Amino acid sequence: MTAGTPLHSTKVGLAKWAQAAHSARSTPSDVKGLIGVSYPTARRIARVLELSEMPPGEGRLRRLLEMPRDAESVINDRLPLHLDAADNPISSMTDGERLVMQILRALYRGATLSRIVEESRLSRAHVLRCLESLERRGYITHKTTRVSLGYSSIQTAVWSLADTQECMDAIAYLPWRPLSPENRTDRIPREFWWVFWSGTSAGDLDLADERDALFAADSMIGGPDALARHWGLQYLPLGALKNLTTLRGYDKGEIAQTLRSTVHCRELTQNEL
Repeated sequence: MTAGTPLHSTKVGLAKWAQAAHSARSTPSDVKGLIGVSYPTARRIARVLELSEMPPGEGRLRRLLEMPRDAESVINDRLPLHLDAADNPISSMTDGERLVMQILRALYRGATLSRIVEESRLSRAHVLRCLESLERRGYITHKTTRVSLGYSSIQTAVWSLADTQECMDAIAYLPWRPLSPENRTDRIPREFWWVFWSGTSAGDLDLADERDALFAADSMIGGPDALARHWGLQYLPLGALKNLTTLRGYDKGEIAQTLRSTVHCRELTQNEL
């Protein structure tokens, strides 16, 4: 069953691989503590979990049992035709630098130092070292700007990926890493609070509540911020999006088509897991 896969000929039993595959936290330290293996083994398992590009659960475990054992083959399968796994520009990056790059790819407008620390669960000093190293290599930039924080704003440094072909090529080699679940589904990100100009404060919304989730969907999907709309389509409860399709204004036109397509795709993904 495991022949030709990353699980073949390892001393780690299938039960422990399954436990790691179902865990929401999959850094080497998390894996080491979860299944009681050495750090080098945990690092290898964490790398394989990352390459699967699947969220925790049965879907990720099935992917592990189907993946080729050779990591280079896995990377080549998803690279654009003009790139080759053998020329991997991120192979010399530390785990922390790779993690910071993945976080910045998921945060479209860039991120403050505190947000990267929160998402990575690395120390502030560690994140700063990674940011400085990546900036020297030309992969990221930072600028001081005014950003929304809830219903106010602050002047702060914001880090983001560099708008260069070298950076775009580099991130093609990075497996996709979704934001951690607690930063994704239990609250509205502060940078989008401003679209909630009336009604319940965005910070008080409980997305597990059907009415609050529908209110959030209406405000974000029908609002003026394209990035808020993109976030809402990806991460708001599926039930809220389905309910939104029944409301006036979401039953025809481009927004209705986008909404229906998103609901369909998320239902298919949910059924596969």
